[in-house]
Amino acid sequence: MKETNYAYAAGLIDADGSIYISKSIRKDGYTSYDPTLMVRSTYLPTIQWLISKFGGTYDKTKWKDKNHKDYYRWKFSSDVHAIRFLDKIMPYLWIKKNQAIILKEYFEMKGANDKAKRESLYQRTTELNTNSSVTTNTSSLPLQGKVRQAYFAGMFDGEGSSYIIRVKQSKNAHCKGFYYRACVCLGNTFYSLIQELKKDYGGSVRERPPHNGNLNMHEWDLKDNDKKENFILSVIPYLVTKRNQSEIVLNFVRMKGKINPEKRKQMWMACSELNGKKIESDLYGDIQRDPVVIQES
Repeated sequence: MKETNYAYAAGLIDADGSIYISKSIRKDGYTSYDPTLMVRSTYLPTIQWLISKFGGTYDKTKWKDKNHKDYYRWKFSSDVHAIRFLDKIMPYLWIKKNQAIILKEYFEMKGANDKAKRESLYQRTTELNTNSSVTTNTSSLPLQGKVRQAYFAGMFDGEGSSYIIRVKQSKNAHCKGFYYRACVCLGNTFYSLIQELKKDYGGSVRERPPHNGNLNMHEWDLKDNDKKENFILSVIPYLVTKRNQSEIVLNFVRMKGKINPEKRKQMWMACSELNGKKIESDLYGDIQRDPVVIQES
């Protein structure tokens, strides 16, 4: 298998994966531990990609609230299978590498009756997942070239955003109506990741309030269209979840100021549909999309 597949999977695990050990105590005092290694995604092809490359199974969760997208959960059916997967992606993991090392150690117990060790491993993963200051991960991503780009693609598929917004012009503006702007950004609580993205691709960084947790969110954002094009070109060969959106955004930024409001509107609508946001009654699934040239001559 290509090394970039391992790097992409590692980026996806670092973004949308769950690596932990849960603990439950029955009424009779018996304590049980449950190791978990899984990925959740609302985009089924991403889950299918994982199964095609690494095996495993998936299930679907439907929300009663229609405002929430149904999601799919990918996981393994055996400890041996999980160990094999962790061995493959361990060199490429970054944010959750320590959790993965501990989880592998748990799987390798192979059912041994050692309550003290299970409790210790449970405590260690819990601490890592709840306290950002408890980590020995390197402060820089130790990957280079295409492998590095594939890792960023996995991370972007998990926590990045590639879309087009429509903004209404001010009433006092010389040109009334709407204008459109492409957005490429990524948010994460691990600040070192944001620094690495900025180092490679430029852009700006801002701090946002905690989202569904107690850790501050750091957002990396590209403003310059040339920088957006450069980033998308580097990751699009490996993208799965956000590939279609990124193709549209790539064609959009390549317009480079050309005045074509109808085409920009179609791109905005097509991108919004892919991102699950229906905004107009004329938003159809058969909107014409331009072909994408990944590498220009």
